[in-house]
Amino acid sequence: MLRSLILTGAVNGLFFILLLKNKAKVSGSDKILMLWMAIISLQLAFYYDNLAANPAFPAWLQLLSFSLPVVNSPLLYFYIRSLTFGYNFKWRRVSIHLLPFLVFNCLSFYLHYAKNDYLFLKDGFPHFSPALNPGVGYFLTALLAIVPGYYTFMSLFVLLNHQKALPDNYSYTEKINLNWLKWIVVSQLILFAGLFLFIKYGVGYGLTDYPHLFAVVGAILTLYVFFIGFCGLHQDAVPNNVTLPSRPFVEEQTEKLSYKIPG
Repeated sequence: MLRSLILTGAVNGLFFILLLKNKAKVSGSDKILMLWMAIISLQLAFYYDNLAANPAFPAWLQLLSFSLPVVNSPLLYFYIRSLTFGYNFKWRRVSIHLLPFLVFNCLSFYLHYAKNDYLFLKDGFPHFSPALNPGVGYFLTALLAIVPGYYTFMSLFVLLNHQKALPDNYSYTEKINLNWLKWIVVSQLILFAGLFLFIKYGVGYGLTDYPHLFAVVGAILTLYVFFIGFCGLHQDAVPNNVTLPSRPFVEEQTEKLSYKIPG
């Protein structure tokens, strides 16, 4: 049942992309959302394939797909910044945010293909060989945990500042009310905490396994696709001719917070 739900989410992600693309006026926020939907659809297709008896995705695509949360979490953050404070998304400005994704994949591909399967695939998910230095495994695992968590906290920070900046007398306030997005971000924080506990204790003590664990994650992502896709179709961004009081503060703070990964 979960596998069917995950496939539905992947297909609907592509459907929402078509709907967004055919809006009367496609904004910069819509373009970011379309890119986020495309990556989430690929991630859901990865979960769907890995729940099959014989996964069809080749090893390189399985490795690549496993690291997609390191990309979609920054994109959701940029989508929120675009809706709230008119962030102008340009690849040259955000390229540094893709660095964790590149580091993770370069290292995981090297370990899998060049180092006698120090990183191998089992049930469609990466596992570390006992021969691998534990520090390397901890580093890769930390990337998958810290990056999404960092951008989720940053998303919540931007949403809270946006909420404080909206005066009651703005006539467009209802159109840019982002409470729905705030609850999405809060639920993601809860999801990350729960996933960490399940991996540490559930998988570690044999109470569950990776396929069942990520089947649940895929089902939750499917709900996100439906909810964010529907709300995104009807969501307006901050008008370009409006300057919110706290915009300089928020942009200054978010630009100064450089991305750091503990060594």
